[in-house]
Amino acid sequence: MNNQGIENEEQHSPQITTINSDQKTGERHDSIVDLWATVDRSRLEQDVHIIPLDDLYQRFHTNPRDGLSAASVIDGQIQYGANRITPPKQPSYLRLFINELFIGFNAILWIASILTFLAYKPFGEPNPSITNLALAIVLILVITFNSMLNVYQEIKSIKIVASFSKLLPTIVTVRRDGKEQQILAEQIVPGDIILIRMGDKLPADCRFLICNELKVSTSELTGKLKPVTSTVHCTSEKFMESTNIGFYSSIVEQGTGEALVIATGDNTVLGKMLPLSRSKTSNDVTGLHREVNRFVLFVFIATIISIIILWITWAAWLNRDHHDFMSYNANIVNSIGMTVAFLPIGLPSTVTLVLTFVAKKMYRQRIIVKSLQIVETFNSISVIATDKTGILTENKMTITHLLWDTHGIYKVPIPEPEPTVPETLFQKIRRISTGMFSTTRRLLNEVISIARTLSSGSINVPQRMPSFSDHNEKNQIPNVASEIQIQAFRDLLLGACLCNNAEKQIVEDAQLGQDISKMQSELRLVGDAADTALYNLRVDRCGVDLEAVRKVNPRLKVLPFNSSNKFMISANQLESVDPSILESERTVLIIQKGAPDVVIQRCSSYKTNNDEILPLNAEMKQALFHRHEELAKNGYRVIAMCQQRFTRQQYDRMMKRYKEEQRSQSSTDVEDLNGFPSNDYCFIARRAQIRVVMVTGDYPMMAKAIAKQVHILTPEILEMNGIDTFKIEKDANELVFARISPEQKLRIVSEFQRRAEIVAVTDNRAKDVPALKCAHLGVAIQFGIEVSKEAGDIILLDNNFSSIIQAIETGRLLSDNLKKVAVYRLPEGSWSQIWPVFFNLWFGMPLALSALRATVFCMLNDVIMPLAMVTEKPNRDIMSQPPSIHGKDHLLNIKLLIHAYLFVGILECFTAFFCFCYYWIDNGVPFYSFVFTYEKFGLNGTTPYTMDQLQSMTNVAQSVYYCSMCLFQFFNFFATRTRYTSILQHNPFWGKGQNLYIFGAMFMSIAIQLFFTEIRWFNRVLGTGRVPAKYVMPTLGFGMLWLIIDELRKFCIRKYPRSLLARIAW
Repeated sequence: MNNQGIENEEQHSPQITTINSDQKTGERHDSIVDLWATVDRSRLEQDVHIIPLDDLYQRFHTNPRDGLSAASVIDGQIQYGANRITPPKQPSYLRLFINELFIGFNAILWIASILTFLAYKPFGEPNPSITNLALAIVLILVITFNSMLNVYQEIKSIKIVASFSKLLPTIVTVRRDGKEQQILAEQIVPGDIILIRMGDKLPADCRFLICNELKVSTSELTGKLKPVTSTVHCTSEKFMESTNIGFYSSIVEQGTGEALVIATGDNTVLGKMLPLSRSKTSNDVTGLHREVNRFVLFVFIATIISIIILWITWAAWLNRDHHDFMSYNANIVNSIGMTVAFLPIGLPSTVTLVLTFVAKKMYRQRIIVKSLQIVETFNSISVIATDKTGILTENKMTITHLLWDTHGIYKVPIPEPEPTVPETLFQKIRRISTGMFSTTRRLLNEVISIARTLSSGSINVPQRMPSFSDHNEKNQIPNVASEIQIQAFRDLLLGACLCNNAEKQIVEDAQLGQDISKMQSELRLVGDAADTALYNLRVDRCGVDLEAVRKVNPRLKVLPFNSSNKFMISANQLESVDPSILESERTVLIIQKGAPDVVIQRCSSYKTNNDEILPLNAEMKQALFHRHEELAKNGYRVIAMCQQRFTRQQYDRMMKRYKEEQRSQSSTDVEDLNGFPSNDYCFIARRAQIRVVMVTGDYPMMAKAIAKQVHILTPEILEMNGIDTFKIEKDANELVFARISPEQKLRIVSEFQRRAEIVAVTDNRAKDVPALKCAHLGVAIQFGIEVSKEAGDIILLDNNFSSIIQAIETGRLLSDNLKKVAVYRLPEGSWSQIWPVFFNLWFGMPLALSALRATVFCMLNDVIMPLAMVTEKPNRDIMSQPPSIHGKDHLLNIKLLIHAYLFVGILECFTAFFCFCYYWIDNGVPFYSFVFTYEKFGLNGTTPYTMDQLQSMTNVAQSVYYCSMCLFQFFNFFATRTRYTSILQHNPFWGKGQNLYIFGAMFMSIAIQLFFTEIRWFNRVLGTGRVPAKYVMPTLGFGMLWLIIDELRKFCIRKYPRSLLARIAW
């Protein structure tokens, strides 16, 4: 790095940029924290970036070839601890509970409780009512219970998200005891040799040992916007500016390499800075919170208006004309009852519960949600921009054909899987005994062989490793393959071995649902799908020890594959049988592997079946392209290879000019397995009015073939082939973009967003991370790179496209269930409980529902049933509805209010009043004797009861009204379970609509009713009464009537979807 570059870098002090995004408006608010303001820079000026590598190895007791020993790892773990940054201290449960006591609805309830105490004394003197004291105590108990419930749900949701993070540990490839293995990032220690590839996130501070076109992004730490080209040598005396140092959390944008860990956990640069950058920030307000706040605002305004009407009526008319009917103290209590009736107590905990329920449901669908708030986005998804590999296909490839020249072909024999037959006990015993005998015999033979070798004294005689030139039975090459003596074919197999990054590694693994502490080690083939397919071709199909071949043909240089170049280049020094050949005369083989349309264009000659080298003219290129297209049409991915040989001396001079013309060798035909049921789910997405867009960098003909297989390809298809300027057609329901670069993919997502589409993007490549971040919903896959999993909002554990559709269905279920909760609560909360107060004021009749009973109903009965509502399963027609319009479809709308108030509310209120009046009339109190009587009720001689008896009867009548409301809400619950589907097709007893929580909630609701109405102590203290069953029986008739009316309404909506009834349906 030159001095000018260093001076420019000094102008960028390390910063952390915090971005707060408003989901509704899309506005971004950036706040920059200068971390250097309070950091002692001298402690970061170390010498680990300056001292020679040999001294560095000695300091950390390691070496680049073998890495740390097992003993050194144990010592390092004891000395440095786990490689994790200490998280901020979480507030205690007691502090959370105290905060909940005085925020939200609880603050209003505290005011109501204080006013109720005042209504008891001194406002209630000289004859204070014990009922008012009981109401005040009940309100305090409700505040306590509500706070405990909210704290419990918050803690539960935090623990669920934390448990999900344990299922997605960061895996790092290290070299220990001379073996490459994959371990948890938390287990690395200073001195570890880590292997780095594109897309990785550096797990610790490290010094680079090998850099193959390595570029690292450190923008979050150093403020440099462009990726830094990493080097092995020191470029600056300042630790933070030397390019041979990588910092924890930096992203590998390009290339591969190796590095030595110099600091872990809190000792990293980020670990030292992070405590200084933590500050108290307000929680982001999500769209779901806005909808809940909108609901609460509506309820609050309705409460204020109702209370104003109440006091105006009392002050302007009732207190003047009927002074003895209602005192201001009684009016205060009525106002409190009305407030409690309106408040949606338990709604915050219900929302948290439904988010938790949906997140756990998605986990069962093999989806991990990184934030509960992102669940709400699923309901609005209108476009899914998905990659082909790993999402629509299984990302498992198998070599099916080897091709060379214009007609040379070899079909790889693929054995058919044998049907599994259950093993009998005798067969199991026989297999175990045979295995034990074979193992014993093999060990004895090895002991005898070692003894003979030692006695002969030939133990130090070097033996040549097996190579592709060997033609014997030792390598167990299949007869069909061994009979092919064409050099082009054999060179193709050599390229499949050497130009390949797949390798066997020890991998830490855990079954789905297990904790990371339960991971077990196993030997597994690690690499991308194409490399593993080529690896399996050589090992499984040809029986060659591929690792031994790589040892005798060591790799000198590699240019890793990237989405821009679409090829990989490796240079290997070939083994030489003649030891007299000088090092400068050794042969170096340069192999290029990549997309056929890219590789073929770079070639000038090709090798025939007769090993002749002929010019690759335009006609031959066209023949090769035609052959490629025919295979791509059938859904095959074609990988082209070419090679050129140099002497080592020529290689040293020409390596920097690797883009020169090379000789075409051959290609491989790979089948990308379509192992997922994506085709059915593409139909489901289309029915749900969601556009499925394939965005891939693959060849257009292959993308088209895969699109046909998964049923994306329809007559309405529009294909885009990697063009720089494009225009998305509004009328095209499906789109296929082929040969798309990462920059174009980002433009595609932005274009959809500009058209007010809500976009979900799936991908697992480092270059596509900007598109993942830009999308409304970023979908990463479990087996993708770390940077994509960090950028994504959700992670697919099974890489299955069908999981995305299931997640959208679950997101729609969230919206549906919250609307159902609103429809369930509005009729009784802000309707059936306020009319008794107004009827009491305007018609001079006894109060049908006291403030105490309204409080009990709202705090207990009205909280239990919605908890069962949020566990509802999706209706059959949920994926037949269009996605909600972001910013326009609200939790509360005019259609829902019409249904809740004009349909359900009026009938429920009428039913409860019917039972209330039925009780009075049946007990000898005519209707005219308790309507418009005001303070003369019981004094006009029309009733044979004393005032004390009338008061007791009023207590029973109020309990009848209360029980009638509770019972009618059961029918409302069953009617609300479905919006358009018949209740018979979504019954709660069995099938997809099964929900046994309903009956538990109903049982608890009935138990609460009996608890407050049948226990004599409550009758005496709280002023309740025992309810004869016959007075609430009319509710059963009215409830069944409502079920029939609602079934007819749903039938008309399904039969006539364009009718007026369908247009006003919620």
